[in-house]
Amino acid sequence: MEWKVTSVAWRRRLVAFVLVSASFAAAMPTKAEITFSDVSTAAGFTAKSVSWGASWGDVNGDGHPDLFLNNHSRKSSIYLNNGSGKFTNAIAQLDAEGYLTGVGAHDDTHGAVWVDFDNDGDQDLVVSTGICCNIQFMVNMGGRLYNRVNQYGFGSDADLGGRLPIWFDSDNDGLLETTLLGFYPAPLLKQNGGMFVNGKAGTAYACNHDEYGSLIDLNADGVLELVCVTTGGPFAQAWDMSRRPWLNVTSSLPGTTNVQDVIVGDFDRNLRNDMLLLRGAQRPSEVVVFNGNQIEAQFVNNDRSFRFKSTGVLQVRLDWNKEFVNFTNINIGQNGIHPSSNLFTLDPSNAATHGLKARNPASTTSELYVGYDPGTQTWTFQQYWANLWMYSYIELTSSAVISNLVTTGIQTGFDTPLTPVLLLNLPGGMTDRTVASNLSAKVHCGSGIAGDFDNDMDQDIFLVCRGGVQNIPDILLENDGHGVFHAVAGAGGAAGPIGMAVAQGAGTGESVVSADYDLDGRLDFLVTNGLNMRPYGRNNGPYQLFRNTSPLRNWVEIDLVGTTSNRDAIGAKVFATAGGITQVREQNEGYHRWSQNQRRMHFGLADNTSVSLRVEWPSGRTDTYTVPAGHIYVATEAAGIQQANY
Repeated sequence: MEWKVTSVAWRRRLVAFVLVSASFAAAMPTKAEITFSDVSTAAGFTAKSVSWGASWGDVNGDGHPDLFLNNHSRKSSIYLNNGSGKFTNAIAQLDAEGYLTGVGAHDDTHGAVWVDFDNDGDQDLVVSTGICCNIQFMVNMGGRLYNRVNQYGFGSDADLGGRLPIWFDSDNDGLLETTLLGFYPAPLLKQNGGMFVNGKAGTAYACNHDEYGSLIDLNADGVLELVCVTTGGPFAQAWDMSRRPWLNVTSSLPGTTNVQDVIVGDFDRNLRNDMLLLRGAQRPSEVVVFNGNQIEAQFVNNDRSFRFKSTGVLQVRLDWNKEFVNFTNINIGQNGIHPSSNLFTLDPSNAATHGLKARNPASTTSELYVGYDPGTQTWTFQQYWANLWMYSYIELTSSAVISNLVTTGIQTGFDTPLTPVLLLNLPGGMTDRTVASNLSAKVHCGSGIAGDFDNDMDQDIFLVCRGGVQNIPDILLENDGHGVFHAVAGAGGAAGPIGMAVAQGAGTGESVVSADYDLDGRLDFLVTNGLNMRPYGRNNGPYQLFRNTSPLRNWVEIDLVGTTSNRDAIGAKVFATAGGITQVREQNEGYHRWSQNQRRMHFGLADNTSVSLRVEWPSGRTDTYTVPAGHIYVATEAAGIQQANY
């Protein structure tokens, strides 16, 4: 399929993304204003980087959420929250042995989680890695992190192609186990005698080639299921862990393809958590003209090309994931001349650039063919894919105006926006309610969160969006209280950086993670914008911290401490009742694509000044409390509830 694109068309397309709210116009009017303020610079988030998720935790146990940023191919960061709205990257002080910051330690880091795996009251850090490196298993001792990957029995093959560790207590013995999701069959590692050992025996567990996972009670039996998610299709492998062997319940979910993130929340307030599936290409192919004479293009797999008219001299930069061999896989003109580097000049007056060399049909290598037609004043860039994972990024500037851009190979419904899928958890099973919830607009968003951003007792949605070579506006969707959504103009101030990924430094939207970082009862979030892997070393996107400045309404937040249950209380449920409305939160550790939201539970309470809380612990015990609104509480299994002193 061909797509004709001009700089005017690109501007129109960008406006269409900004005005996506028109597709949600049927929803009820807003009930409360939702606003955010970009406080990144003031808070200390001034760096730009490639990124692969982010994770809120509390490394020093002071109750103020801290943030781990893996930075993917660069040195990781741990930003300490000093409690006054500012953060400091303190990884050098926290990394007691230099394991996180040493040579090679940050070559290929992926999703990370904070977890109290040893039930000692502090949060440890587990960072998954690619096939280059061992998992980073960092044990928290007195507020500093120590590498204990070997002492706890993690072999060098435990994390091959790792994408995100998921922790749970499937046998309810109070000791957490983990599955390390990644490109290969995921291991299941159980604690035994102070070591992690193979725990698959008797479980029937088999997740393979997954990017991340979620914990959610799919059948309302009070036990959270494990959902492993792949970005291909069908999107999920689901396991009921309440029995032995585990029951494969994948058939309870639709065979949706190309799912980029799963957003978990009770959107219709029926006390069952639902799932919003964001769909599309992880790294879409795209070609865009900007400033009238520049192009950024990204091609991922498949044969693709673009052509355009221009009489100018071209300055070209090419990056891709395959090794150059004397640049012989770049062929210029009808004779297939090879440049001497990935930076080269193309002059239309030079006959050597004219025409296109014919590709050898027997070729098994990925190649790029470039040529000029002086008769039509048209340049052509043709990429051929050799059925191996291929990733190329082309930047070019012409000394004359560019016009009549046409692309081939851009795939409708994959590289282009797609409609998300909203699965409501109803008594009859997971049911598609996308249209009824006013979510049928096509979007190009790869990460999202649910939260009650205006404290009106329902869960709203925030989406991080991007193209292949540009950042487009992020989207904030307000819930009307009945599971019907409408877009808030300008995402309430959190639309993010808009523009070209490299030339304009906007990056491409990657992940979002939520936390009430300033403890004021309003959910805030951090957005990462470093999705692209190419151009290597130049694909930096900004980190953006958005503070919730919505009008303050009543709220309550709860930290859970298990005693008989695992200390993190993974698998617990909390029901909050105020003003005749009951809400639910599941302690699912905030897992979503490569990321972790703050595990502290947040409830908006509107104008209610007190709330009744019922905690259903994994052990089977139930505790109930009635407390004043407007505070953070610590609920300890079988030992009562106290107002936090932070």
